[in-house]
Amino acid sequence: MSNLSVAKRMFLNTLSNYGLLLFNMISMIILVRVQFTGLSRQDYGFWGLLWTIFGYSLLLDFGLGTAVQKYASQVTVNKNWDRFNRLVSTVFFSYWFISLIIIAATVIISFFIEPISKLEPGSDVDYYRKVFLLFGFGTALIFPVGFSPGLLRGIQLIWLRNNIDAVFAVINLIVMVWLIKSGYGLWEMTIATVLNHVGSKIVMLIYAFIKLENMKIGFRFFSPSMIKEVMGFSIFVYLIICSKLIIFKTDNLVISASIGVAFVAYYQVASKLGDVFRSFAMQFNDNLGPVASVMHTSGDLDSLGRMQLYSSRVIAFISTMMLVPLVVFVGPLFETWLDLTRTESQICAVILLVSQYFYVVMRSSSIQILLMCDRQKELAIVSVIECLANLLISVILVRMMGIIGVAIGTLVPNIFFGCVYNVPTACRFAKVSPLYFLRYSVLGSLMTGLVIGAVTLFLKDTVYHLIVSGVLNIAADKDAGMIARYFAEHSGILKLLALVFLSALSCGMYMILFYAIGIKKQERTDLNKLVADFFNKKLKGSS
Repeated sequence: MSNLSVAKRMFLNTLSNYGLLLFNMISMIILVRVQFTGLSRQDYGFWGLLWTIFGYSLLLDFGLGTAVQKYASQVTVNKNWDRFNRLVSTVFFSYWFISLIIIAATVIISFFIEPISKLEPGSDVDYYRKVFLLFGFGTALIFPVGFSPGLLRGIQLIWLRNNIDAVFAVINLIVMVWLIKSGYGLWEMTIATVLNHVGSKIVMLIYAFIKLENMKIGFRFFSPSMIKEVMGFSIFVYLIICSKLIIFKTDNLVISASIGVAFVAYYQVASKLGDVFRSFAMQFNDNLGPVASVMHTSGDLDSLGRMQLYSSRVIAFISTMMLVPLVVFVGPLFETWLDLTRTESQICAVILLVSQYFYVVMRSSSIQILLMCDRQKELAIVSVIECLANLLISVILVRMMGIIGVAIGTLVPNIFFGCVYNVPTACRFAKVSPLYFLRYSVLGSLMTGLVIGAVTLFLKDTVYHLIVSGVLNIAADKDAGMIARYFAEHSGILKLLALVFLSALSCGMYMILFYAIGIKKQERTDLNKLVADFFNKKLKGSS
């Protein structure tokens, strides 16, 4: 496959990722409102508790889903179907064993559902226990087919996986809204949720069988000897996942234990902004693992090195474009969104955004590629050490600097291990010097970002206030129109719309400037061809 065709597939997959992400956010906003207003506070809280408890069942995956993705990528190159079928069948039946663990845990926890959920006096405890059992058994039923998205991702059909997810997400939204509006409760919502998730995973599995024509899953292929080989990879993936979970999720515990739970709220909003940034910035990364696995398996190390440079450059472009408006408008955003004016929350948000930016740009692509190139052991060691360093620095600094110290505790190990391990390793893979890597992958985006950042700061100090004060002044006129009067009464919405408009303007200016000065002539030509081919295909499909 040529570099241009690989780039085209990655481009389409990334667009598909962003489309699904946008739809899921809109769907979440609608669904949360319908559930929050249509259910009792106890039912809504219990529904959230179910997702929290069974969300931890994902840790029982033990990295097997990532292993399946790797094997699917490899078999498209080496055609070793016998080994692949034994590996996938071993994973599949291992998942059934894990499902039995989930069922046993569900039954045990169900006996303690009343003290765990602290139901109101007079509540029907048996009803909530039955809902809990149904949700747990449903989770166990979903688990064995939960690796099917990894199969599609492994053979670089991310767009197909996203299309299936989107269809079932639409069905879920319609059914959930109908159930709640019709007066149904948690029991019916749980049945609909389980059927929806099982259905989507089975459809993905069917497509995987179609695309991987020689794939077979059966108990006769189950191989106990394969468990050791699979776990030899997946257990290190599991350590990496757990380490990242600790890094991103334990800050609140450190703050609560050290300076009080009240300060968690101020840190939480800052970390949420960083989480949203990381989620949006890393959609391109979904492509890297499968492509890297194919190149590594085929021995095309030169292409793998070029892919390392190319992916880092694309990720730097996307991340810098998003970072600029978030950093500049963090103050007005917090004030408008949450009526929060605490300086320490804003400082934490900037520190965590910079930390996430460094991770996404300088580390995330190399982690994806190294993972598919059998470097999982050293990645796991680095992740565990970073996790411990993060925890230690946060505990020390939280008493000296409050929540800002916890944010610094996240930033410092991230930058240190990125500079000591990830960047040098990425350079060795790409066979370039660190200076060339930074100049090629990051410098163009960073310089463009600094210029647009200065322009955006000017927009914040002038245009933003001009828009808000201008509309409010118009609304003060007794002859003002209905829209102006609405914004006068809801100035928060006006400010939020102004921020969205100026952020979009900032991103637009960034893309134009980067297109003009941030890429070479040949890259501009390739990009034009890529975009033209995409829209020509869309036009032909609609005619």
